[in-house]
Amino acid sequence: MTPSLSAFITASAHQGFARTADYNGAAQDGVAPYPLNVVSGVRENTGIAYLTDAVRRRPNLTIRGRTEVDRVLIRRGKATGGGGGEGSTDRAGDVILAAGAYGSAAILRRSGGGPAAELRRLDMEVVADLPVGKRLKDHPCYYNI
Repeated sequence: MTPSLSAFITASAHQGFARTADYNGAAQDGVAPYPLNVVSGVRENTGIAYLTDAVRRRPNLTIRGRTEVDRVLIRRGKATGGGGGEGSTDRAGDVILAAGAYGSAAILRRSGGGPAAELRRLDMEVVADLPVGKRLKDHPCYYNI
């Protein structure tokens, strides 16, 4: 931790802000260093960290950039692929939806997964009556990285 970040955390605690050990733990409210994946001074995002050269060469993986997923294709309760906003579809044996908390909830709802009453009110087919997006909330914070 840099001296300036340490001083910021100490000053924040002195002003009455709680210290927290882990923003992903039981108590997110408070002040702490922001967790980052930094290796040799370079921030590693999910793609860099997990989609290594060996993984990218796998024959059962297709990585497509500049592609927007609008919905998950669901058949008999199982995700079978994805659909784009322009009407394209791709089938898959396994589907991983990783569009962030808000993006994933929006895509699932557009796919027919969510609170049935709300989906029906919008004349949408209900494929799974689930509380998708019901506990989302904004997390205001100040990033000092």
